[in-house]
Formats: sequence, C-alpha cells, structure tokens
Amino acid sequence: LSGIASCTSPITLSAAGAAQSATGTATDKAGNSTSTTVSGINIDKTAPTLTLPGPITAEASSLSGAVVSYARSAADNAGGSGLASSACSPASGSTFALGTTTVSCSAADLAGNSRSGSFTVTVQDTTPPVVSVPANITKEATGPGGAAASYSASAADIVDGAVAASCSPASGTTFPIATTTVTCSATDAHGNTGSASFTVTVQDTTPPAISVPANNLVAEATGPTGAAVSYSASAADIVDGAVAASCSPASGSIFPLGATTVTCSATDAHGNSSTKTFTVTVVDTTAPAITATPDRSPNANGWYKASVTVTFSCTDTGSGVASVSPAVTISADGAAQAATGTCTDKVGNSATTSLSVNVDKTAPTGMSLVNADGTPYTSGTWTHQSVGVTCSDATSGIDASAYSPALTSQGANQSYTGTCADRAGNSMTRTFTGINIDKTSPTVSFQQPIDGAVYPLHQSPISASYTCSDSLSGVAGCVGDVRLGGAIDTTSVGAKTFTVTATDVAGNVTRSSVTYVVKYQICVLFTQTAVWDKSTDVPIKIQLCDVANVAQTSGAAIQADAPVQISTTATGTLQAGPTTTPDGGFVYDAASASYHYNLRMPATAADGTYRLYFRTAADGSGVKYSVDFRIRAK
Repeated sequence: LSGIASCTSPITLSAAGAAQSATGTATDKAGNSTSTTVSGINIDKTAPTLTLPGPITAEASSLSGAVVSYARSAADNAGGSGLASSACSPASGSTFALGTTTVSCSAADLAGNSRSGSFTVTVQDTTPPVVSVPANITKEATGPGGAAASYSASAADIVDGAVAASCSPASGTTFPIATTTVTCSATDAHGNTGSASFTVTVQDTTPPAISVPANNLVAEATGPTGAAVSYSASAADIVDGAVAASCSPASGSIFPLGATTVTCSATDAHGNSSTKTFTVTVVDTTAPAITATPDRSPNANGWYKASVTVTFSCTDTGSGVASVSPAVTISADGAAQAATGTCTDKVGNSATTSLSVNVDKTAPTGMSLVNADGTPYTSGTWTHQSVGVTCSDATSGIDASAYSPALTSQGANQSYTGTCADRAGNSMTRTFTGINIDKTSPTVSFQQPIDGAVYPLHQSPISASYTCSDSLSGVAGCVGDVRLGGAIDTTSVGAKTFTVTATDVAGNVTRSSVTYVVKYQICVLFTQTAVWDKSTDVPIKIQLCDVANVAQTSGAAIQADAPVQISTTATGTLQAGPTTTPDGGFVYDAASASYHYNLRMPATAADGTYRLYFRTAADGSGVKYSVDFRIRAK
C-alpha cells in the first residue's frame, strides 16, 4: 500500500557449488518487510575431465588394416553437475586402415561444460611374408657334376597375400655331390623380407656297371695244361666315368680244361663297389695233326716205278696223342692209290689222312711213227713233216717230254731210232727204216699272164701258161685260176691277180700269184697337134674304149691332174677354142658316150706342148692315161 521502500538488489552467485540459496528482503514505506530464500541453486563451471591414451601403434592383420581397441574415460569434477555424455570416433574396436588415423573424443557435463581431445592410431605392416619351402631333399647323382634337383617354394604375406619367392640355387640347378643349402626369400609391398631354407643333398650310392664277355667264353686248348685266354672287362660309373675293373683269374692266364668262373670287381671314388662273373670254358675239340710220309719222293711227274712204304706221324696240341696207324706199303701198279692212316688223341678226337700214291712198274708199249702234227706216218710214203714216234702206256701214261728228238732231215729211205718213256720213268726203244721226208715246197713259173703286164680291155683271149716243179717227192698237182691254155680275165678294167697252187707228193703246197692290169684304150676325139689360142679354152674330148676302139658307156668318173709341159713345140695354125665358162674337169656325155673338158690354161702358161694325165676312179688300179695339146699366145 505504502509502496516499496526497499528491495534487496539482485544477488549473483559465482561460486560453483550445489544446493546454493539466495535470500532477498523487501520493505515497504510503511516499514513492513518480507524476506524470501531461493534454494537448490547448483552452479558448475568446470568442464569434465577426459582421459585418453597416447598414440597407439598396431600391426596390420590384413590388407584392411587392424582392429584396434583402446581405453579412454571421462569424469566430471567432484561436486560437479555430473557427466552428460562421452564418445570417441573411430570407436574402440574399429578396423583402422594402414597408416595413421586421428581418434577424436569429447565429453559434456550436465551443466553444459564440455571437453574434447584426440590421439592417433597408427596401423603399420612390419610383418615379413611367410616363406614355405620343401623338406630337405636327397638326390642320387646322375653324373660327375651331381644331379639336377627341382623343387617348389611359395610365400604368403598377412597383408599382400601370395608374393613371389626367390631361391638360390634355383630349382632345376645341377647340385654338386654334397649338401647344399638353398635359401628362399620373399619381400612384401612394404619391404618386409622373410626367408626360409632347406638342404639338397646329392649323394653317390650307385656302384659302377661292369661289362664282361658273354657268359661261357669258350677257348680251344693249346696244350695239356689248357689254354691262355685273353679277354677284356671294363667298368663305367655314372659319376666317375671309366673306372678300373679287376678280374681273377686275370686276362692272359692259363685256364685249365673245363669251366672256370672269372670274377670282376670295380669300386668308384665314393666307395661303391660291384662285381660280375662269367665263365671261361677250355675245350679240346681239335683233332690231332697227322702226316703221311713216303719212304722217298716221287719223280717230277708224281710217279714211282717201284713199291712205296708210307709211314704216319701224329701231333696233338690239346690232350696229347693216344694212338697212330702203322706204316702202309703200296706195291700194285695204279694211279691215286690211297695209303690211309688214323691218329686219335686222349679225349677221343681223331684225324685221318690219305696219301695218294702213283705206282707204275711196266714199260710203255705200242711204239709207232707219227708226223709232227700227230697223224700216223707209214714207212715208204712221203711226208712234209718231221717224223717221230708215239707210244702208249696203260698206267702212268707217256711222258711227252721224254720222246727222242724227231727225224727232221729231208731225204728218201732214211732210218730212225725212237725212244719213249712213261711218266714213271719206264722206257722202250725201236729202230724204223724207209722214212721219206720232203719239206721243200714246189715252185711255180708263169709264162702268161706276165707279172706287172698291162692289157687293153677286151684283149683277144690271152692263154694262161704256167708250170710247176718239185726236186724231191715230185709234183702231185698244179692248178691255176684257169686251166692251162684257158683265157685270162680282160673283161673289166682294173688290177687283176692270177694264182697257181702247186702241191708235191709229200703235201707241201705253194701258192704263187702274179698281178696284171686291164686298162681302157683312149679314143681321142680332138686333134692333138692343133695349136690353140691360150686365151681361149682347149676343147679336149675323149672316149674310154676297149681294144677294138669301141666306146664304153660306164660313165666312170675321170680324175685329171694339172697339165704338164713336155716341149716348147707350138707350131701350126693358131685356132680359137670356146670362150664360155671353162670346165672344172672331165664331163661325161651319155648320148655320145664321150667326155669333154674345156680346159682354160693360166695366162702365164708358156707356149708349147702339154700333156694332161688322168685316171678313172672305177678301176682302182692307179693306171694313168694321157692326151697332148698345144697352146700359143695370139
């Protein structure tokens, strides 16, 4: 009513605290006052506390990173208003990527005070790949260099997954004979390297391979103690190559009759040994050597003329001689008679030999005369050969070299003593008379035709005339190409041969020949004494005629030589010949059966008489014909 006289000024509470109060009093003008208290006032000016971890480092567990859990806390101060909220991002238990991630955290109290903070989570990859290698490997050496070994190795990384593994020595390498450590490594994308190792052991446990001769090597005994047998044995090792092979009994040893086992062994450089056996069998399958020996040698022809005794001797290169046949005597006449003996050794091998013996104790028989050509000769007849003897022998045959020399001298009623022997050396002798030998050939004389004569074609019959004579046995025959008095051949031109054969009583023959020529007679159909102007052609014209001047129509070719000057005579009236193209030689004219030759002489030819030689190609005799002509300068 009276109005407010006074009122407590506003009170500001600044101190933090809970359940605070503030009292105010109002007085009116009348002096009335009233007081009131406001309680339950809570003041909180302090932000909550936030407890965070320091920087966290975690190892990646996959390509996504790693799940990281962390501890953090928030609290309001004592007497504070109390915590209203608290959170971090990313939250604990999240998967953090590789790298550094900031985690942001905050907290607020009921009074609205708040606090924030952060820390880092770093996810790293320091884990190397895991390399997988095989268990230790053992290999057998395949050569001096060792053995090739192949293997596989792999690597896995917790982040990158499968990564390449690299090994040294590499797979497929030839490893020496020893234990070699193989190291394999792998590096992931972050440079982490992992490794693993294993061993490759190459060993030589393979013994050498021995090569020996085929089983049952068989040798022939060379004496009672057996035989020396040589063989070859070798050994080859897969690592060491050729190694020495040692055998017992050694090659070249004397092996007894029967079977012997040979054992060969070889050891390589690593102590591996092997053995191999074969057998050597020494046998005696060789027959003894037997020799037949006569008590004397046969003659050069291989014959005996008396009995022969053959003895036998024997040698054996194996078990030795057990028995040999006694001597054999050959007494009967005959060829190739066998003296046979047998020898046996101590194991039953035997050998037989036969000596062929020829015995002839009987002299030849049946001696008779023969000509030198082997035909029989009869005493009292004439022969033109030497005369000897022939004999016969029933056993060894006649020795042709042992005949007495033949009678070779010419003459009538000669005597001759012949001797012959057989091939064994038995001989006989006999004398023969009345032997007539004429070895001189008869002679021939020609009266017509005359040797070298030239007859014209168709010459009147020329009678053949010739005689034969013999000074010892006499003429038995005298025969010419035509009979005595017959005409010789002049029917064609050319060289001719006429032969007479004379035979004497002893058989000697003489063939004697003469040659003659049949030629043409030249019919001259121009004046040979005419004088021709040498600046023109000489008109030579002829016919080939026979002895009666009858022209022959054979048309035989004529070959002319160059004209030859025979004198300087060129007197007479000068005549002009043809001036047409001169001929190259004689030209045949069948209508007139004549030949013409327009002969052009050289301008330098001297005046005078010339002779033209020519011949016909047909007769082949080479006979030259000729005609003369004269030339003179105008």
